[in-house]
Amino acid sequence: MRDRRLGARAVGVVIAALSAGTAFAQAQGRVVSTVLDERGSPLPAVRITATTKRTAMAGGECLTGADGRCTIALIDATMTYDFVLMKQGFQRLEVSLKIVFGTTDTRTFQLASEGSGAESRVVVSAEDRLSMGETRLGVLKLVEAIEAERVGDLESALVGLRDAVRLQPDLAAAHARLASVALRLGLAEEAASAAKRAVDLDPASAAALLLRFEACRRLGDEDGAAETIAAMRARGSLADAVAVVFNEAVDALNHDDLRSAETSFVAALELDPDLDDASLALTDIAARQGRWREAAARADDVLRSRPGHIRALKIRYVARRELGEADAAREALLAVAAVDPEWAAPDLFNRGSNLYNAGRVAEAKVAVTELLGLVPDYAAAHYLLALCYDREGDRSAARKHLERYLELAPDGADAASARRLVAILEGSTPGS
Repeated sequence: MRDRRLGARAVGVVIAALSAGTAFAQAQGRVVSTVLDERGSPLPAVRITATTKRTAMAGGECLTGADGRCTIALIDATMTYDFVLMKQGFQRLEVSLKIVFGTTDTRTFQLASEGSGAESRVVVSAEDRLSMGETRLGVLKLVEAIEAERVGDLESALVGLRDAVRLQPDLAAAHARLASVALRLGLAEEAASAAKRAVDLDPASAAALLLRFEACRRLGDEDGAAETIAAMRARGSLADAVAVVFNEAVDALNHDDLRSAETSFVAALELDPDLDDASLALTDIAARQGRWREAAARADDVLRSRPGHIRALKIRYVARRELGEADAAREALLAVAAVDPEWAAPDLFNRGSNLYNAGRVAEAKVAVTELLGLVPDYAAAHYLLALCYDREGDRSAARKHLERYLELAPDGADAASARRLVAILEGSTPGS
């Protein structure tokens, strides 16, 4: 597996406009421009800039290719933008544009060469003029639906969005919004259909692709989900989609919504099976819910790709212990101790203490010796080891460890007992 670590850094990279629950929540949009010369031929190498008087942060620019086309993405499409088209030897064209947020706006411009006698202009086709009335109605319905959704009236939003796509079937933003609202209402089939239409209208839309993936996942449509993942990968939007789903899961986890978090982490893994942080989160959720068999298995999966990961090591140990798998738990605890001996020390000590109390002195001595090999100054372990040696008749070794205990913990819980035992051993040890 690749080491794909999102961690805390990814938590801050929430791309809200792509999430299934909040698709197009931000007022984003794109303008696809086609520039022609006065003869109607595509005009390459035209620089197009978009600026707004309200802020210097929301603009963009592009350069037309051989087909005369280029695209500018606008992070806030609620504002009016000043578009400037420039190419040496051609007349400069300045146009103010206000587009519909959440949409891809297609514009055609014509630049006239200097001295040609023609004028640079925005090209509006007869078909565009005829459709403007219906378009305005479709956009109006979309805006009304967004407002209804904002105040929590999902049923009214659904009705409005259905009207919007009926009035303007090519409005990708309305289809995507319809998919989002339908998902929130549990209408997975309608969501899948709307999202597919949004993708067909705007194949580069990561938001629409993610909505379709979520709808297919809820329907159990594995082929559709796989097809959508492939499309996201081909369009370079898969990483963004993974980040969105992962961050939604983290947000749910931070609010103790384990069910939603688990669903989103599973979705993130479907998008990227090598996302180890999602696997680790699912391991943690399983442990928090006491699903120890699953927690142990998931911890093993994480450790295969990230050996020595301390959180996974600890969960694996606790899971094996809770499952009553004594030998596996001991091995898991020793693996933890090799990385974080201070954390493992109390459980290692308890294991030795339980063995001693059960009369298994030799095994207790081995367990406590292992502990002291990892944490040499663990005071209680020296006291317990002294008792083991005393039970075996090795009073010299017992005395040595009692004295070490008193050096480390002169006021410890067993200090008085240790002193009495030292006094007894001093009176019975030859040469003392």
